[in-house]
Amino acid sequence: MLYCSHNSPAIIAGGNFHYSVILMTKKQSTIKPLLIRLRACREAISEHGNQTIYKAWMSCNRGDWMLWLAGKLDINRKLLVRAACECVKPVLKYVAKEEQRPRIAVETALKWCDGKCSIDEVKAAADSAIDAAYAAYTAAAANAAAYDTATVAYAAAAAAAAAYATAAVAVDAATYSADAATTAAYTAAANAAEAAADDFDYDTAYAIYATYSAADDVYCAADTAKDKSLEQSAKIVRKTIQYSIIKEATHGILS
Repeated sequence: MLYCSHNSPAIIAGGNFHYSVILMTKKQSTIKPLLIRLRACREAISEHGNQTIYKAWMSCNRGDWMLWLAGKLDINRKLLVRAACECVKPVLKYVAKEEQRPRIAVETALKWCDGKCSIDEVKAAADSAIDAAYAAYTAAAANAAAYDTATVAYAAAAAAAAAYATAAVAVDAATYSADAATTAAYTAAANAAEAAADDFDYDTAYAIYATYSAADDVYCAADTAKDKSLEQSAKIVRKTIQYSIIKEATHGILS
């Protein structure tokens, strides 16, 4: 007699012999129920909903989505803050040289992760980064490059604020970092046009400005920069928050 079940091995009994055949039929759960329960965006559910948690975590190319999930799963806060800070580091290069507050905010938050400073120091550094962002946005009316400084400052402030505010704030670290990469790419196109005009190369300037005004190529470059930044953030988050941490956090939820 042969008995088969999705939850147990097939047992073949005959004469004095008993054979056990292990059937690998148990299907791994997808992440979709969890994403729906956590109210993830439709885009994330559409892209990763039919994947296992492992596949989703290892293939996701959006650092902001990954930080969101890690925050929702309530993983160790210092680990989340560290990941957020690491996402901001690559865009600190877009900050004006004389402005140090965004860098200090990131460094202070990382020190807190290592137990080398107090949460009050982190709050003070985050507040200073916000002040830097406001100042940069005010200056942006006369200097487009100031937008880069302002956006990175907000990213740094968000990374630091994740240490004492809601975990969801960590998402802004990756989001604003990506925005900084986008504005930097856009600003570079504008500067190229201005440089051509300053050199009295009117033909080149006109061509660049025409493209800049039409925005097709420039927007494409900006979008590419944003995608690359989010992808870079995803790699950083994966390196900082290993899958084993996520697996442990979801233990029992996806069974």
